[in-house]
Amino acid sequence: MFHRRRTRPLTLALVAVVAVAWLTEALPAQTSPPGKNVKRTTLTGRVLAEVLGLSDYHLVGEGFNVKVFILRMETSQKPGALPSPVKVEYQFFKWQPTLPDTFFDYSKRYELRVVRDPSCDQTLDQLSYMEAEDESGKPLGRDYVLRPLEGAPKELLKPELLLPCYVLTPGNYKALTESKQSGALKPGDSFRDRPTEGG
Repeated sequence: MFHRRRTRPLTLALVAVVAVAWLTEALPAQTSPPGKNVKRTTLTGRVLAEVLGLSDYHLVGEGFNVKVFILRMETSQKPGALPSPVKVEYQFFKWQPTLPDTFFDYSKRYELRVVRDPSCDQTLDQLSYMEAEDESGKPLGRDYVLRPLEGAPKELLKPELLLPCYVLTPGNYKALTESKQSGALKPGDSFRDRPTEGG
């Protein structure tokens, strides 16, 4: 009897260790936005399109939200190559500001301080569609969720294009040009300058 009582806590401890190991493998590596000490890359460019639907400020990981958009870079990351679109995930916690509507304006140039994350690379076709289903879970087909911005060159948005993914967090962008939209952010404005806009 005494022997069985001693082995039960050991068995429970072993089960707990196995469960933690399985969860660690099963969960994605990125469970929160990158911190301040992560190495960042600077991208300069214009927003070509935004992703709407369930990808529009959806909740992921440890309670943080994501807004996805496509940026047309002004310079190439590789010598001799032409600039191409990239995917940007704006990741933020619920108490942090969303991107204001005025951010999505092709006439504006931005400088973004981002972190490269190959785990969220996607083709434009994968990013452009969302699987829809009814309340019972029955598939209803795919919804087109990509919204190209007014004035953006749509010929750059090729379905087969593989988009390298970068993560943007609050306070890590600034506007470099005036917007043609009224009430938009001015050059140098960032989330820290106007924390409540768009929220």
